[in-house]
Amino acid sequence: MHPHAMKALFAAWALAQVASAQNMTPEEFCKNKGSDLKPVMEADGSFNGNCDRAPSAVCLGDEFTKPKGGVLCCHGGSVMAVDAATNDADCCPKGKIYSNRACVDPAPAISCPASNQQIVTKNGIKFQVWCQRNIIEYTDPLDWSGKFAAVMNLNKRGQATFQDCLDICAADPKCQGANWWYGKGLCGINNKKQGGSWFARGGDYKNPPDVAWMDRNVIAMVAVPQR
Repeated sequence: MHPHAMKALFAAWALAQVASAQNMTPEEFCKNKGSDLKPVMEADGSFNGNCDRAPSAVCLGDEFTKPKGGVLCCHGGSVMAVDAATNDADCCPKGKIYSNRACVDPAPAISCPASNQQIVTKNGIKFQVWCQRNIIEYTDPLDWSGKFAAVMNLNKRGQATFQDCLDICAADPKCQGANWWYGKGLCGINNKKQGGSWFARGGDYKNPPDVAWMDRNVIAMVAVPQR
């Protein structure tokens, strides 16, 4: 065949390959070249036309099988952190836990009398812990909406933890503190912004709380300074 004819034939074949590739995804394009090949992507997310073999990931005891399929492996110094409440996991730095789809610091271990006057922080708000003391509780369903329902649900279950109470209070700027009745697994909320009437009772916010019990399983968490 004449050299010019061969060049024209090759050019036509190359053009056909390009046209064919334009109708395929990068994954399909590379798979046609080899079942173990993956597309090489640029920093901007575009496919550069090259394929490469994906590095094999070997999990050495640090492996999590996702409920919806797939396996998660942790490398580079991170460790597997599993959220038992949702049966989900992620690779987190050492010392962190996985909760609500984020790697966060573990909840402080609260016990009495060891934690009395301890400062704990949530959502950037500092709370002081007071053992066997409680602040006057008040929750307005008209103002608290979903937060009120959350508190009532915790109370019905009787399984509220110190962290549950802290999370509810810290999430709403109206909350000045909360009581955790750990003998019953109950939460109670204080809201000083309701005013000082006897019915609202929100004006009874004090630090330290002036209601003390010697025989009640209650721990108060009080915002410091007042929010």
